[in-house]
Amino acid sequence: SANKEEIRIKNDVEGKESLPEDLNQTEIFARQLFSAASLAGQQGGLSVESMDAFSKSFGQAISDSKIEDPFSLVDLKLAAVTPVDYQTELGKAFDPYLEAGISPFDVIYRFSAGDTSVGPDIDKLSSIYSGISNALIGIKTPHNAAGIQLSLVNTTAKLSVAFINIKHLEEDPILAVVGFYQYQQYSTELEQTLGLLGNYFTSNGII
Repeated sequence: SANKEEIRIKNDVEGKESLPEDLNQTEIFARQLFSAASLAGQQGGLSVESMDAFSKSFGQAISDSKIEDPFSLVDLKLAAVTPVDYQTELGKAFDPYLEAGISPFDVIYRFSAGDTSVGPDIDKLSSIYSGISNALIGIKTPHNAAGIQLSLVNTTAKLSVAFINIKHLEEDPILAVVGFYQYQQYSTELEQTLGLLGNYFTSNGII
């Protein structure tokens, strides 16, 4: 999982479970691999079962990267506000992203290729998405746009977390890979939600 919760690691050498000493995701898998390799040395070879268990454990960490929604409908400010006023406030919330002029895709590509000079841009993008989410939660929203608004609020908040995880590329590569996956997932969700938002305004005569 992407969250740094307590994870029990099976110690194959001693045949017992133990808690990690504040290990990151990469260190946990390194320890698991070392235990599997040590056991294989004692038994004369690495078994198919142990390799399969390790592969599944690694795959689970990458795929089980869902971030829980930080907000629910009760957190929104639903009100009798016109779509025009709603659109105006939305524009203000997204202004920091437009003004920054930073391409998330370009930054991620360069950072993953070893260009650490874009590290500050990753921090800025995380801050921007967090700021957008906080601004969105305070916007008066028409009742018939509640679902779209909630998706905007939660997706931008989760993109902020994804960039925080990506920043750990050097000291915790597995967590960073999870962050890359999260960015892909939630940026796609944001794009889809913005498409729904465009349809909402079009249906209300706003182009």
